[in-house]
Amino acid sequence: MSQILAWQSLRFGPITVRRKGQFESREHLTRSEYEQYRSAETWGRVEPILSSSLTDLVQPTIFFKLPGTQRDYVLLLAFLQRISLPLEIVFPTKTEFNKFPFPELPNFEYFDALYDKYYPVLYPMDSEKQLQKAKKRIPLLRTVVCLWFAGYALKEGLEGNHIITSSVLAKASKIAKYHRSSLTLLGKMLAKETDSLIENKPVIPCDEAERSLWIAAGIYPTQTPFEESLYTFAFSYLRQRVNDSITDDYYDDEGNLLFRYGKKTISINYWKAIVKYIRYFAIKCRSKGLTDISENSISEVYTEIFGQMKGQEDKTFFRVALRHWLRCKCFIQHRTDYAKT
Repeated sequence: MSQILAWQSLRFGPITVRRKGQFESREHLTRSEYEQYRSAETWGRVEPILSSSLTDLVQPTIFFKLPGTQRDYVLLLAFLQRISLPLEIVFPTKTEFNKFPFPELPNFEYFDALYDKYYPVLYPMDSEKQLQKAKKRIPLLRTVVCLWFAGYALKEGLEGNHIITSSVLAKASKIAKYHRSSLTLLGKMLAKETDSLIENKPVIPCDEAERSLWIAAGIYPTQTPFEESLYTFAFSYLRQRVNDSITDDYYDDEGNLLFRYGKKTISINYWKAIVKYIRYFAIKCRSKGLTDISENSISEVYTEIFGQMKGQEDKTFFRVALRHWLRCKCFIQHRTDYAKT
């Protein structure tokens, strides 16, 4: 249902597409080919540019000066993969998507399957909401369309002139700021596919660097359940969110789901910032010989560290870091108590 809603929202018309294999030439369209996709009445407006080489038509200085019908003709050439438009053209260009039968192309059939496969991972809180799923598909689909006009298929065997790579996504992100979120999501999905050319780069290996700081400060290996709680939060619970969003499920005493709390993906820089202040907190607690944290002792250590901080940014991050840890601690305790029942 969501797939149908998504495509209908772009108002694709009942146009029969002919696959690229039937148009191997990189030449202009003939009139009969053109009329398979456009009205015969507009052919006369297209004819003046048929003497131009395809190489000239993909130049931004020429493309953006073309009248609407001629520009649409160039996009039709790109749709059929007779040309590959530069990224500088495809992303700022407003396209009437209903003029192109994208659902009939293997590249977009694959996109639909890819999106359905990874949507629950990308949006765990909305995995059952079909209208939300259809709505969130649109910006991602628009990005895939732009890449297709640039000649890029999602993987081998999907009839594109080229295949999307990590460098292509990086270049596109620099050009198309309004597509950056979609480009990031697309990269995450493709990186999980074994036949994709997107590199599944591991997150920056900063775990050991941070852990060495805990060792140097004498707070790792941990000595108390309290220190273990801080360490688990930093290197397990919070670290998970660098790679993916996660959800916490809360149940009542009878095992009924009360609510689900979703947590979005965080950047590695954010992780390092939060963990740094958790480390500060652990060091101070160790120096005071605290082995069991109570509300009073947390307040005492928090106030002391907070008072020593000068910058507002440090104070904000320290406050946020402790709030994250306390929420995590409460959730883990709740989950542990539930498991015992």
